[in-house]
Amino acid sequence: MKSKKDESVYLSFNVQNYAKAKSVILNSEMDLLNSIKHLHNIESINNEEALLKAKLSTLFSSLVDYLEKLEDKLPKNVPKPITEKKFPKKEKKEVEYKKVKEEKISGIDRELLDIQKKLEKLNSYN
Repeated sequence: MKSKKDESVYLSFNVQNYAKAKSVILNSEMDLLNSIKHLHNIESINNEEALLKAKLSTLFSSLVDYLEKLEDKLPKNVPKPITEKKFPKKEKKEVEYKKVKEEKISGIDRELLDIQKKLEKLNSYN
């Protein structure tokens, strides 16, 4: 029986084809790393949005509380408006969000710089 080593296929490329293929692979890798970087940015923006929503909810709750206290201080014999709406009180929730590690992003940036150097080196041979 043939082993896997016997089934190996070797290809030979000329320098121009090799450089072009290597350049395409490195560009693809750069695109992938840039996509990962953008995903990290989207994740941090989503976390920030959630924090701001929680803060806004807290501010609305405190505003409702303040309005209720103010309403209690108003004279009782003043006619109330026809449409009266009371806002339901919501419990304050503590929200934990993970922060994007700067090490990951800096690692991606480092890889992008390495790939750019490799591309420059390949382009200098042409």
